[in-house]
Amino acid sequence: MVVGFSERREFDKILFYSKQINMKELLIKNFKFPKECIRVLSEQEQNANLIPTKHNKLESLKWLVKDCQPGDSFVFYFSGHGLQQPDFKEDKIDGFDETLCPVDFLGEGMIIDNEINSTIVWPLKEGVTLHAIVDACHSGTILDLFGIWEDNKSPSKEPIRNIQVVDWQFVLVVVKIVRQLLIAQ
Repeated sequence: MVVGFSERREFDKILFYSKQINMKELLIKNFKFPKECIRVLSEQEQNANLIPTKHNKLESLKWLVKDCQPGDSFVFYFSGHGLQQPDFKEDKIDGFDETLCPVDFLGEGMIIDNEINSTIVWPLKEGVTLHAIVDACHSGTILDLFGIWEDNKSPSKEPIRNIQVVDWQFVLVVVKIVRQLLIAQ
């Protein structure tokens, strides 16, 4: 699933749409994802179901992992706005939930990290891989995964429900490579 959102300035629209198209092409050409397995949500869409509203984003997140099987590989790519809001469940050390902002967030609200975790992380079966690339402010913990980050230390290595701990430096390298590929195309 590829999602983009802008502040409705023409430059933002062109930039975000370009990133989405580049990511779609990258997934098809370089990683051999079938075209019909890629869903792009964009403000430029004519189909109302593919505009990045809160409802459409949540439905697309469900679609992304529906019927997942061991060996499947999924990509969630989001380029847009992210914010923080007070953590009303009081399950965050810093007191904030990280959020993604759909185009209608002023009326419908933001999508919080807890929703994203319960929609695309918990449904994953063992042997399924989820690649999440989020280009937004406050996105470092947007999947609401475990781990405590302290300056100059690695995240906690205590796994919750068989989720593999990743090497954070490797993740940063992968994101850098993906950005370079997007720019090159």
